[in-house]
This record gives sequence, structure tokens and C-alpha cells, in this order.
Amino acid sequence: MIQTVLDQFLKLVYASRPVEFEELQTVAGHVVSAAEVVSEDERNHAIAQMTDAILASSPMRCAMVSLTCGALVEQGAHPKLAVDHIRTRLGEMLGLGAVFAQTCIDRAKEDGHFQDDAYTPEQAVSDYADQVASGMPDKAGAYAAIDILCRPMIAMASRSMVALQGAQEDGLLMSRLKKFPVMLPMLDWLNQLLTVLIDEPLIVLHPGLKRGYAVRINGVVGNFQLFTLLEDALIGDERQGWLPGHKPPVHVVESVRRQVADPPSASIQFNYANWQALKSDGTLDVYDAKPFWIWGEGKPADIHKFDGVRVMLLSEPPYTRMFSMTAPFAGLTAQLTIDSILSDEQVEEWLMRIAARHGQSA
Repeated sequence: MIQTVLDQFLKLVYASRPVEFEELQTVAGHVVSAAEVVSEDERNHAIAQMTDAILASSPMRCAMVSLTCGALVEQGAHPKLAVDHIRTRLGEMLGLGAVFAQTCIDRAKEDGHFQDDAYTPEQAVSDYADQVASGMPDKAGAYAAIDILCRPMIAMASRSMVALQGAQEDGLLMSRLKKFPVMLPMLDWLNQLLTVLIDEPLIVLHPGLKRGYAVRINGVVGNFQLFTLLEDALIGDERQGWLPGHKPPVHVVESVRRQVADPPSASIQFNYANWQALKSDGTLDVYDAKPFWIWGEGKPADIHKFDGVRVMLLSEPPYTRMFSMTAPFAGLTAQLTIDSILSDEQVEEWLMRIAARHGQSA
């Protein structure tokens, strides 16, 4: 059954006649429905038949083929089969789409719209898209395809660390994402995903208790996730070198590790700060440290490095900080592992080295 509807879909994708997007969308839906009741191998085979079309088709046809592949990945197909093809086309579309968007913005500037501070680049594209598209239809098509292409890119990169790392190391893609002149909804989500750290070491120090830990994180999108996973891992029997306190409830830990529909509210038990918060005498005052606090709304990639390694300083919280968060990406599981409990000598060495840099920036 799936082969029949897939053949119909690819026939439309390769058709020399004009094909309405809605027609493509309908047949693509039949492919996705048929894929619900087949094996993983059959889904993989279906994606393998679509990869050439991703590279060879026009922007919107490419986007629909890619979206179909992404849906099959969400059903259990292998995330690496088409991701490189999609990443290549997304980089291409970002380059073409940026020209289109910037042209809209320039037209709006010429007409004096940006004299109003509330006028945005996104509004400029909305206002001038039809006018500009008539002169550069290919670039307009590329712009329209970007938000759609981001969806399967997210589906695949969030389910494969290899795919995620490949995107992060794609210089052209990352440069064009950074320079893109407007913010599209799914582009924002993709940017968030591409800041996720992979196999990243962290040094976690509690100066007041003279405790320290070397940990490693994977797939952690936000700091509230990180705080919860740290407190789950590091709170325990103080006689064995762990931190005092109460571990977060199991259902809270699971809600930040994997995506859930209704995340519970919880509080964090420590205050977290960057290494610059440590005073020259090796102590930490939570209120003086406020400029260097690590906020739960931020992301691990923003934690400052000390001699090439990200360092977090823990202290008692100045007030109760509540949050409600789940893993933002359905396919991405947040992980934290403990490499080692630092010895007293190692903790002292870290604190002395950091204190010696008091007053310096990252």
C-alpha cells in the first residue's frame, strides 16, 4: 500500500506540469497515513526513495518531500537517511530566501516605514512579499520553503546526535542562520536546537561546602533542565561526598528529561552562578554574585568557560525559584552523567585558580 501512494507522490514531485501545493500535501498525507502501519524497514525504504527528490526538486516540492520524510522519522524511521540532503537544501534556501527578505526590508525602508519603531523586518516581508516576488519568484519560493524545511530538520537532528553535530559543524548553514534578516517561527526553534551542547564537560563547585564534581551533558536545551538533572544527580548522602537536600521528585526529573504533555511545577534548591561570582578570598556571596547568576530561562551554551571548561558555582538560593518546563523537542532526551567526584585537593585547586582571576571577564 505504501509503495503505491509513494509512487503517486513522487510522480507529482517530478511532474513537469504545475502542481498546486495543496495537491502535493494531500498525497503526502496518504504516504504518511500508509506509513503508520508498516515496519521500520519499510519506512526507511520509503525515505531512501525520496532522498533524490529532495535535492532535485523545486523549493516547495523539496519542502513537501522533506516534510514527508520527517513525518516518517517521527513514526520511527532512521533519522540519518535524509538529514544531510535536507540540510544541504535548507542552507541553499536560506541563502536565496535572505536575498528576498532583505529586498522586502529595503523597499520598506525606501518608503519610510522603519521611522516607526514598532515596524519590524517581519512586517516588511509581509507587506512587500507580493511586490518583490514578481521580480524574483525563485527566491520567493525559497523563502516560503524555509519554515517548512525546518520541521523535518528538527525532527531528524533532535533524534540523532550525529545529525545534530553535523548541522552544528556545517559552516555555511550556521552562518546563514545567524545572518538571516528575519525571524521565522520554526527557524527560531531550529536555532534553539542547534545551540544544544553535545558531550559537554562541566565543572560544578559548591564553594561553601568545598564540594566539586565533573559532569557531562548531552541534549540539554535549557538551564531549568540542567538544574533539575544536576540536583537529581548530586544530592545524596553527604558522607559519600554528595550535596545536602532533597532530590527532585522522579516525575519532575522525567518531565525535563523527556517531553511530557503537562509538565509539573517544581523549585530549584541551589542558586547557580558563573565562575566570575567567586571572590578573591574564594567565597561566594549570593547577592553580590547577582550579575553573574545563571538564570533558568537561559541555556547551557551561555555558561561561561574558565580555561576552556564551563564552570558553575552553587550556593544557597536567596529565594524560592519555581519553574514548569519539559523537554522542548520530542525526540531529544536530556542526559547528565557524573564523570567524577572531585577530591578535596582538586576542589581547592579549582577555587584558588578561579579566585586568582577575580574581577576578570570570561
